[in-house]
Amino acid sequence: MYTVKRVSLRYGIHFCFAAVFLWTNQVLAVVATDTIQAESYSAQSGVTLEVCSEGGQDVTSIQDGDNINFTEIDFGAGGIQCFEARVASYGNGGFIEVRLDSPSGTLVGTCEILPPTGGWQTWTNKACNVTGATGTHAVYLVFKGGVGTYPITDLFNLNWFTFHGTPDLATANWRQSTNAAKGVWKTPVALSDASGSNPDILYNPNDTNTFCQRVDGWGGAFNENGYHCISSLSPGLRAAVMRELYDPVEGCRFNVGRVPI
Repeated sequence: MYTVKRVSLRYGIHFCFAAVFLWTNQVLAVVATDTIQAESYSAQSGVTLEVCSEGGQDVTSIQDGDNINFTEIDFGAGGIQCFEARVASYGNGGFIEVRLDSPSGTLVGTCEILPPTGGWQTWTNKACNVTGATGTHAVYLVFKGGVGTYPITDLFNLNWFTFHGTPDLATANWRQSTNAAKGVWKTPVALSDASGSNPDILYNPNDTNTFCQRVDGWGGAFNENGYHCISSLSPGLRAAVMRELYDPVEGCRFNVGRVPI
């Protein structure tokens, strides 16, 4: 009797441990709108980790064609429109392709990491639009970029990323301000400010989910080839060409022109 009880108890304990083991090892999908640390990837190709100046670790030694993947990210029933990443680059910058289920799977967004941030630990946020991300998928971040003018093959470092239901203009440093000096990048205004009063943002009252960057205008470049062509025409034809290009009613309505020096 003692032996039987002992065996029963032993198997009962083993059964209990097995049940706990199975329960604690269930794979739960990460919610897309969570902040996902880049170093928490399920697998990687080509990259390494380093100590991050903002705490924890970041993904580094990123070169063209490398990738990291995350087993399960839950996008829900729909509505994800924006991918945002915390990046730093002293090298060439590049692109992050967001793909579903494999490195060559469905492309739902491409985030441009340009211009370089000025240092491998000089962090900023970059973002892009996302389309077609619904349900639960393995997510692959595929890194793209060339050598460019820098003698450095590394593209950028990645600290974390997340997804948004709407474009996050408050934190995504993804466009060039037309209010600042040309070539100077700054953080855009918050989405709540995009009501038409800010000259950098165009607001469409018929589509409250779409906000666009204001541009200075449309036009073309004047160069030596165009000069030789136009100068070969009679004065009347030259005037007609300019009307075709710049007339605000009957022409192409160009309103800017670039002259290389």
